[in-house]
Amino acid sequence: MAWDGSGTFNRTDGSRRGRDVWAQARDAGALVNAADSDTHDNDLADGLENCLTRDGQTAPIQDLPMSGFKLLNCGEATEDNQYATLAQVRDQSSGDFIQASDVGGTGDVIALTVSPAPITLTPGLTYTFFAKETNTRAVNIVLSSRAAVPLVRANGTPIAPGEITPGRYLVVVYNGQEFRSNVTAEVSEVENPFTDADESKLDGIEDNATRDQTGTEIRNLLNGLSGTPSLDVNAAQVDGLSLWRGTQAQYDAISSKDNSTVYIITG
Repeated sequence: MAWDGSGTFNRTDGSRRGRDVWAQARDAGALVNAADSDTHDNDLADGLENCLTRDGQTAPIQDLPMSGFKLLNCGEATEDNQYATLAQVRDQSSGDFIQASDVGGTGDVIALTVSPAPITLTPGLTYTFFAKETNTRAVNIVLSSRAAVPLVRANGTPIAPGEITPGRYLVVVYNGQEFRSNVTAEVSEVENPFTDADESKLDGIEDNATRDQTGTEIRNLLNGLSGTPSLDVNAAQVDGLSLWRGTQAQYDAISSKDNSTVYIITG
């Protein structure tokens, strides 16, 4: 056989082998004849047939070791049984989470290392990591030594000092301009929709609220609040109900909610 099984191609005329097979034949006093020539040329043909052709006429018959080298300038896959390029995998995996292999930097400038690192930042790139430090101001992410990119809350507002703490699990998604995170505004920062006049009304009604309070009273109160201008409460729907007013934290602390009580959260 022309190939020796270890990647070396050896010429042979059937009797002699090597790069100087014809010199060996000459030195042995052998004359060139048809049989020797056919054996030699067929050996070359066997070797060539064991190679991969550029136009796809031949195919591997077992696994191919790449010895750490890469296939270059590859086209993008179009079928499930084809190789995908790194760029194609990255572009089409916007819904997948890539865990950062290393988290460094500070709480304000978080340095993430991901592998493979993106060639370009494209919208939809999603990464996850556990924070290591507390932030003291607005936050930026440096992804695999690229330029810093702002990290903001899910709604696009800046992350407040102290919102990121050690061990917090973060999911960040690039939208083309910044990284949006799973950090949301604290309840205490939600704007109170009620005016001072509304607060006074609520205080008065709450002080005198009973289960015998009429639906008309409750209806007039709710429909008169500037924070709820779209309400159209029918008195018949709220007859016999009581009013409760408090903050979101106070409401969450109530273990058992009363179906006969109207809960009004003011902040």
